[in-house]
Amino acid sequence: MTAGTLLVLLAMFLGYGLLLAAVLAEGSGAWDADEEREREG
Repeated sequence: MTAGTLLVLLAMFLGYGLLLAAVLAEGSGAWDADEEREREG
């Protein structure tokens, strides 16, 4: 494996990681909002 291949793989993992983190943050935020609404209602 060359250094270039490792860099590309690392960049891909980082990209997917950031995407996944954004999706999870968005999902948990919506989930918390729903829970709060239930508590108030």
